[in-house]
Amino acid sequence: MKLLTTMGSICSNQNESNQQLPPPDLSELLQQTEKTGLPTPWLSEFQHSCVNLDQRTGVKWRTSLLEFILEVRTIIRLHKEGKAEKEETLRELILQMEERFFQEEEGVALADSGLRERLVDGLEEYSGQVMGAQGTINALKGRTISTTSVVSLLQQAYLDPNVWDKMDKLYAKFIQHNPNLPTLAVLLSIL
Repeated sequence: MKLLTTMGSICSNQNESNQQLPPPDLSELLQQTEKTGLPTPWLSEFQHSCVNLDQRTGVKWRTSLLEFILEVRTIIRLHKEGKAEKEETLRELILQMEERFFQEEEGVALADSGLRERLVDGLEEYSGQVMGAQGTINALKGRTISTTSVVSLLQQAYLDPNVWDKMDKLYAKFIQHNPNLPTLAVLLSIL
């Protein structure tokens, strides 16, 4: 009986120590967040690191880029689910993309300028067809863009080297510094 208690103790200690280690890459970090439906302690710590770097350098691209990646992943997931009750949420998230991430000279920079232009045009067209009288006029003139088309453009932007690769490298630097979770976060993750 004592052997079983010791074995169980060893197994549970390994699980606790694994929770204190950051996920090995950005993809795993985001998957863990999506599984829980809430920001994980490691995502919060990484976001905090991005905010600190943005403040230190005076250029706010890291935080915005991480928010963009999180939003696009949510949009892609909602679109794949295809549930009618989530259609309004999906529409609202897409409508916010242009305002939050694709203003004139600010926002998410893509390596492919043609993709950025197509995406901005697609978002403008999408918002024009969804909102008010202009949407009716656009529909009558045959100027419509499907949600699927916009989601496809967003997914291409998400995979752009200036988006995914840049954030993945930033996360790799983050974990190279052997970050630790605050004590409170460790205790909450155990519960």
